[in-house]
Amino acid sequence: MAEDDMKMLWKETNNQVDTLIPLLYMQHGTLEDAMDNAASTVKRAIAAFDLSARQLLDRHFDDGDVLSGLVKFIHGCRCACTANMNWSNGNLSEIPAYAGSFVGSNPIQKNPLLDWYQYTERQVGLGGRQVLYPSGKVLGGSSARNFMWYHRQVTWRTSRSCRGAYGKWAELTGDEAYTFDNFLPYFMKSAQFHPPYQPTRLANSSTRYDATAFSSQGGPLQVSYPAWTNPISSWIGRGLTALGLQQLHGMANGDILGWSYVAFTQDPQTQTRSSSEASYLREALLGPTNLVVYKNTMAQRVLFDDNKKAMGVIADGGGIQYQLNATKEVIISAGAFRSPQLLMVSGIGPKETLVGFNITVIADRPGVGQNMWDHIAFSPAYAVDVITHSQLASPPFAAAQTADYIANRTGILTNCGGDVLGFTNLPMDSVSRPTRAALDAFPPDWPDYEHLFLDGYFGFANDSSDAPRDGRSYVSSSAALTKPFSRGNVTINSNDTSVKPVVSPNWLLDPRDQEIAIAAFKQARTVFTSNATREIVIGDEVFPGLNISSDAQILDLIQRSAAASYHGSGTCAMGMANDSTAVLDSKARVFGVEGLRSDLQHQIWLLSLHGRLYSAPLPSRIGSILDIGCGTGAWALAIAKDRPDSKIIATDLTPPKLTPPPQLKFIAADADEQWDFDAPFSFIHGRMLASGIHDWPLLLSKCWDHLEPGGWLEFLDICHPFRAQDPASDNLSSGFIKWGHVAESCWAMKGLDYRATTKHQERLRALGFTNVREENLQWPLGAWSDSAEERLIGKLALENFNTFLATAGISIIGHHPDLTAQEAKALVANAKKSLNDDYQVKRFYLTIADKEERVSLHRTQRKGGKYEDFLDRSHLEFPYRRYWQEKDAVVEDGVRYGVAVEAIASPPTLVHLDLLLTTSNDVSPSDENEVRKADIGLQNDGTKVIWVQRPKLAAATKWYEFYFDIIKRPGGTFMFELERMHDAYGPIVRINPEEVHVKDSDWFGTLYSGPASGLRDKYPSAAHMTGTPNGTFGTIDHEIHRKRRAAISPFFSKNTVNSTEPLIYGNVRILAENLKRELANGGVVELRKTYLAITTDTLADHAFHKSLGLLESPEKANDWKRTIKAVAILTPLIKQFTWIIPTALKLPLRPLRMVVPDIARIVALRRDMNKQARAAIHQSQSDLSEIPTSLLDVKSPKTASVFQSILASKGLPAKEKEIDRMAQEGFVVLVAGGETTARVLTTATYHLLANKESAQRRLKEELGTVMVEPDTQVPVKVLEQLPWLTAVAKESLRITALVTSRLPLVSPKEPLRYGCWEIPPGTPVSMTLRDVLLDPTIFANPLDFKPERWLPENPDLERINQAYVPFGRGSRMCVGLNFALAELYIIIASLFRRFDLELYDTIRERDVDPVRDCFVGESSPRSLGVRVRGSSAG
Repeated sequence: MAEDDMKMLWKETNNQVDTLIPLLYMQHGTLEDAMDNAASTVKRAIAAFDLSARQLLDRHFDDGDVLSGLVKFIHGCRCACTANMNWSNGNLSEIPAYAGSFVGSNPIQKNPLLDWYQYTERQVGLGGRQVLYPSGKVLGGSSARNFMWYHRQVTWRTSRSCRGAYGKWAELTGDEAYTFDNFLPYFMKSAQFHPPYQPTRLANSSTRYDATAFSSQGGPLQVSYPAWTNPISSWIGRGLTALGLQQLHGMANGDILGWSYVAFTQDPQTQTRSSSEASYLREALLGPTNLVVYKNTMAQRVLFDDNKKAMGVIADGGGIQYQLNATKEVIISAGAFRSPQLLMVSGIGPKETLVGFNITVIADRPGVGQNMWDHIAFSPAYAVDVITHSQLASPPFAAAQTADYIANRTGILTNCGGDVLGFTNLPMDSVSRPTRAALDAFPPDWPDYEHLFLDGYFGFANDSSDAPRDGRSYVSSSAALTKPFSRGNVTINSNDTSVKPVVSPNWLLDPRDQEIAIAAFKQARTVFTSNATREIVIGDEVFPGLNISSDAQILDLIQRSAAASYHGSGTCAMGMANDSTAVLDSKARVFGVEGLRSDLQHQIWLLSLHGRLYSAPLPSRIGSILDIGCGTGAWALAIAKDRPDSKIIATDLTPPKLTPPPQLKFIAADADEQWDFDAPFSFIHGRMLASGIHDWPLLLSKCWDHLEPGGWLEFLDICHPFRAQDPASDNLSSGFIKWGHVAESCWAMKGLDYRATTKHQERLRALGFTNVREENLQWPLGAWSDSAEERLIGKLALENFNTFLATAGISIIGHHPDLTAQEAKALVANAKKSLNDDYQVKRFYLTIADKEERVSLHRTQRKGGKYEDFLDRSHLEFPYRRYWQEKDAVVEDGVRYGVAVEAIASPPTLVHLDLLLTTSNDVSPSDENEVRKADIGLQNDGTKVIWVQRPKLAAATKWYEFYFDIIKRPGGTFMFELERMHDAYGPIVRINPEEVHVKDSDWFGTLYSGPASGLRDKYPSAAHMTGTPNGTFGTIDHEIHRKRRAAISPFFSKNTVNSTEPLIYGNVRILAENLKRELANGGVVELRKTYLAITTDTLADHAFHKSLGLLESPEKANDWKRTIKAVAILTPLIKQFTWIIPTALKLPLRPLRMVVPDIARIVALRRDMNKQARAAIHQSQSDLSEIPTSLLDVKSPKTASVFQSILASKGLPAKEKEIDRMAQEGFVVLVAGGETTARVLTTATYHLLANKESAQRRLKEELGTVMVEPDTQVPVKVLEQLPWLTAVAKESLRITALVTSRLPLVSPKEPLRYGCWEIPPGTPVSMTLRDVLLDPTIFANPLDFKPERWLPENPDLERINQAYVPFGRGSRMCVGLNFALAELYIIIASLFRRFDLELYDTIRERDVDPVRDCFVGESSPRSLGVRVRGSSAG
């Protein structure tokens, strides 16, 4: 009884823990917040558990037997609960150095909460040993348990006949999708690569990598290098080189024959494990999802219907069994041991095995559990004279490293204990000829064995417990077989999955494996016994010792010490249908059963309807539903879940044999026959019925008769099925179009009207239906659309139609009187080929009609210009959203407003909208031209408006933006959150309590227009982000801005800029001399600092007549770069807190430098500008020829500067010519003018060097036609006539997309109109230049550097020129564009005519692409800059 009480208490506590996260997630909106709150809540739950447990123990203190049992039970419960709180086993699974915890052949320390603790059967090849095979029993599976090394399998590209390992995969499955080149895009898509951060790594750890094997858009898996390099690794590299292995550029590009520092699946920011749970699962759960995770739940078996279609899973959670139904498919992903186990207990596997355990045979597949490939590892060990992970056994060392890790995320704990791998082949004479021949039968890029190095003592591989405790450092030189010939197996000894499967890898059972293992062991020894590494090895080999030398001794040692490498595979092997040992086809579908693929058509409809199951505006409660032609039953099951209170009948000629919920009934019925239903329906739904209905008028009449008054009828069907956007393909010359015409004629012969939907409106109105609405949409066949959503629809539609052609294509047209069977087969083959070949050009599609009809009774009528008899519900359509249900409508004077609506969506939703419907006496609520007004603040004037969609938190506070720009590392990431908002809510989004953001390139010219199209003020918080509210950039009022801009515009006019060409060329000469000197003898130059020096010196000389001398002084150049960086990094902070700079300007400079040096740099520059402005005013008043000097050294006196231009302006009043205002103007000119051009020059140089053949070579050839000598000075107006140079300049400006911050403006008097939204005057509205310049609907492959897109022969040139807005547009356009273009043309031309350069250790994702918004995009904090080396061209 006491234990029963305790179990009940424990169950309540555990339920509290298990249900905590979903509840908190819905409450707080993010998984991080939920987990933070969960920690304290779980602690309280455990505390309550402890209190009750102590009370229970007190009551039974005198009963020894009961007390003993309770103590054990309570201890186990509390440990389990604590483990639940420690979400991923904490330090021991997340911190890399602890990756080796609880592993080994038979470790002393075990954690059954973390691992399945699967032991193998006794292995004959290992002398009868039973070996622990570690496997993760956690979210993330074994990716939370492994050593995190990331490399990709091998490929062979030198010959079509040598297709490599992936080619072998493609050959075995009959599917070319598995060749390496076809598979590589998925590798690239799955992972986000981060180059090594060298400042924290050893200088001699020469880490090479191939960044082109990854995509900058990849993820969410994090692939990076640890902050700590094992000191032994550089010596290992020497040892492997001495063995003949070459150092590779990483192991991600398909080339692994050699050695390399290996990348880890590790987050570079937190230096923690990036498991599948930490990457894919968390990303899925953090976004809108219908994914549900059942923790602590065991899948018992898969359920099948009478047609062998998977219909669900029996699961066990805490001893309670329940059924999970599958409306689409069942996917088994339980690893190499438990996947075959689950298949077998479900009835799929070797018949004799299943019968032996009384399991009903669903499919006799003898290959289930067979064909297991695996390799083992074995290791000689050595004491070495460098620090290794062995030192973590020393408490002082471990404590110091722990402190370093916690404080800085650096140190040895960031490394899992091995960062070098090698793959190679054995020497020819090291094995027998038959074994060598067997090895050579593998693809030539498949290595014989692997070198892997553990930064500690491996020994007999139980765990580290047998390591010497002498304070020395150890390393193990491990080897593992990669071409094993022994084959293992997995079987069952129960029909219950809670009983562990029987696993027998059969390691070393094949004599060839024994021979290879001996040879590999010898090679592993050589790494640390050669001269290359001898000086750091202390003494002789520690394990096993050099006395183990004969082949027999080595084999015996391997058999006694080898351990699993956790790479078992092949137990559910892929293959072709004629292979009896294959379990899966190339799409991972299990042979012999169905239902392992989803109802693609159902998925397509969900996407087409933006996640809704229907288009009709159904009320919140509805009585009964009829689903005509239910097919797989997917829609019926989904609507039953969506409408649990509704009675649903689903009909089909052959209804699915599923176990439906109580309110759903599947019945066999012919839609063409008489219906026999007892009661009318509230909603009748049908989809894709066109090819199955013989008498549509009769069917529609039956729908009328069986609908209750006010009920709805909806058909979703094809109305014009076979078309192409490409004129050349939209005719009978296309195999697909031709098949469609023949199919339609065959349907017509059977009395089927495939285009009946075009006649529905007339027929429905004749019956008495009202509110008949028809909408057409296109299903692309293939991922050719510009819309991401339509590309996904197209991908699924193409797969669905290919399946349709494969299964029914011939049968549909097979009875055509004019076709032979052979001709029908050829027609289908041509249709498939036509449909799939080059679909990007042909652009086939299906036209879908979406019709909604409602019975005439209870409809809305208009009388006297007012609305009467209003329904308590109506259909509101919103782009990019699902269906909205209104409540509490208010009607005054015939106008309905104040309608509060809430979203019907799958929880948890982070979006809450307050929507207001605007109508008038002249506009019907269903009028498609209805104006929707977007109101940002509370309206007190009775305006009836619709709120723009937005995240709830963003609409409530600006702290939402603050979090992304200031708190979330690396800072400045709100620009990416904006992209996510638009993906979720559409092209117009409310992003803070005041501001609306629009992402629509075609509307850019409307917002950023000239005065003729409407006045625009600047939004104050954006205007003040530079701390210069009185400069032109920071001016809010449009009229004041016009005057201030006019005062400095002449200074940057085309004519004025042309006169500066000698100045620019003079500085180019100094730049060239500097580069020549720095590049000599293999020197490396960082370009951004270099370009910043020339652009800033040139601008300062032109605008202020005083150069900063950056080109002459590297120290000044470095100091100026730090100043510019300070301005950039502080910009997001100043945008949030505009008082920072004004306050700092009032403080003494010396304490500022001590406390906030970045702000101090800005203050110092502003004060220097004040001196310059004061000097200019003094000169204008006294007509002095000398100007007092300050930071800017006098270089060339001239007649005008930017300050003198302001002072000379007649359009500015005296107040506009005061010192502080002029200083603010000068500050922005100098800071922005030099940095922006330098950034574009840096990006241009990178792309030209990264595209030598396609871009740089052509540029050099073109420059040679006008620059006869490398130092020829060509006027800008001549350079502007060079088509390729101009194309390079334009493409550089476009792809740099320099300004990453949004640019909000306000229309002070007139409302702005975007689509159906009307935005009230005074509302801040913003767009982002980056969205336009990188718009994939305008610029094909926008992230690719393609100057050719700007050449006259491009048919889209006019279109892309309209979107060419690198300097903005309208009255707020960049005033210095002419000066910037002159610098750009001259510097690019001069540099590439004078020098031959190449990139040095430069990665686009790290050093070029922006990851932070600091008004202009900043690259990764880890960037070392775009660096080059090279030589003078002549």
